[in-house]
Amino acid sequence: HTDEPIGLAAEFYRWEIATAAACAILGVNSFDQPDVQDAKDRTVRKMAEFAAAGKFDEGQPVWSGNGALVYGAAFPGLSARLGLKALVSAFLKQVRPGDYVAINAYLPRDGANTAALQALRAKVQELTGAATMLGFGPRFLHSTGQLHKGGPDRCLFIQITADPQADLAIPNQGISFGTLERGQALGDFEALQARGRRVIRVHLTGAGVEEIL
Repeated sequence: HTDEPIGLAAEFYRWEIATAAACAILGVNSFDQPDVQDAKDRTVRKMAEFAAAGKFDEGQPVWSGNGALVYGAAFPGLSARLGLKALVSAFLKQVRPGDYVAINAYLPRDGANTAALQALRAKVQELTGAATMLGFGPRFLHSTGQLHKGGPDRCLFIQITADPQADLAIPNQGISFGTLERGQALGDFEALQARGRRVIRVHLTGAGVEEIL
């Protein structure tokens, strides 16, 4: 705890030194992030695709219903006749002992979404008995994003996207912040798929987070 601005600078310095010391002891290069770079490279290609075609190639959904589209590889129990909650429940049946579930939400980081996503996370934990984690994209990509792709295959991923309700153009770039975020989400999704991770993307077209599970 510090009451002075200079104290904040001291805390930054303290934890930079602590991080360097911990990495030296663990034999970890904190700047080695090949899977983070892979997601970045995929995002760059997605943005080039958008610049050329005026849209993203998001592939075909494996499920569509009122208020949502679901993308990803086929999994046991997948059926077009299921509702969204039943579909996500079927996906989560792939959880094995020692697995965890990550919810990666490319949604506005506000109080309403935070509360709804925490409730979703609790439901996932109750249903599967697995450890859970929740992150807002794209901010988590530089931290747990490396673990998701470069770590062991012990995770199921639920990526959540939605079209922005309000958007702003990025000056002199010909795209909006919403377009950039979608490109980052798609790049992240492709990077997970390239590593054979168990992942679905739930794109909300009218449904709320509370309707996912």
